[in-house]
Amino acid sequence: MARLTVNPQEAASFSERIRGLATSQDLLVKSEWRGANLEELVRSQLSHFAELIGSRIALGGTRVVVSASAAQTLGMVLHELATNAGKYGALSGSAGDVRIEWTLERKAHGANFVMSWTESNGPLVTEPDSKGFGSTVVFDLVRSNLQGDVDFEFAPTGVKWRLRCLAAQVLEEFDASSVQVQNPQDARITRSRSPKVLVVEDEGLIALEIAKILSDAGFEVVGPARSVSPALALIERQGCDAAVLDVNLGDETSEAVAKRLRAARTPFITLSSYSRSQHPPIFAEAPVLFKPLRSELLLAELKRCIH
Repeated sequence: MARLTVNPQEAASFSERIRGLATSQDLLVKSEWRGANLEELVRSQLSHFAELIGSRIALGGTRVVVSASAAQTLGMVLHELATNAGKYGALSGSAGDVRIEWTLERKAHGANFVMSWTESNGPLVTEPDSKGFGSTVVFDLVRSNLQGDVDFEFAPTGVKWRLRCLAAQVLEEFDASSVQVQNPQDARITRSRSPKVLVVEDEGLIALEIAKILSDAGFEVVGPARSVSPALALIERQGCDAAVLDVNLGDETSEAVAKRLRAARTPFITLSSYSRSQHPPIFAEAPVLFKPLRSELLLAELKRCIH
């Protein structure tokens, strides 16, 4: 989080983000990491504005329990939106309003999860000149972690944010194992002169950091993917010249992805927090980098593998 913050000198903002992350983790600890009630999560991230809930802040949605991973992602989003509203938006003055809604859109085979944040009656809103950490969280992190469509607009009447994704990506009671990656960019294979690198990493912030390191170095990033099924789908649809694989992906490993890459003679690098002796045999000959990640080692090893 510190490395992705645009201005590391903003110690106060960094501390607030850590507290926001800790708030989400508190709810998960209470449930023994079996998820969090979404309304409780929303209220916890808006604790600084608790007196406004029910008057200037309206909450509306069905009772749902979100998974541990989704709770951390949505908690960070809510923290960033609330912080922005308090400093510059609808909650910075005495007249603005915020409406937070979530619902399930039932379909023939499953459901979509939809969540929105809408500000109104606040000061005139203008889009910032540069993209900061907050924008990265509410757009890139959500799209990467929850594989959904995100609308984020600095409308003159107030900030509007909206997420739509498969319910299986968010809710604890849904089986996410059969979910395939859904990204409009995957509809066709794109051609590029830059080497294409697949990123498979289940921790959202780390995945974003890897993607930024690779993009800044001139690589074309494929993904990131958080689990095996989306990673295999990306290989099939877009292909890659190399890959960066986190060995452990929640309750599975990236072994199946490594086998697919090995069969295609595509080089890959592994990332891990565990010793090499704990890795499946398929990773035995692959270069391994250990977390916390050092960008210069990643780039050097990746260039060596490709060349």
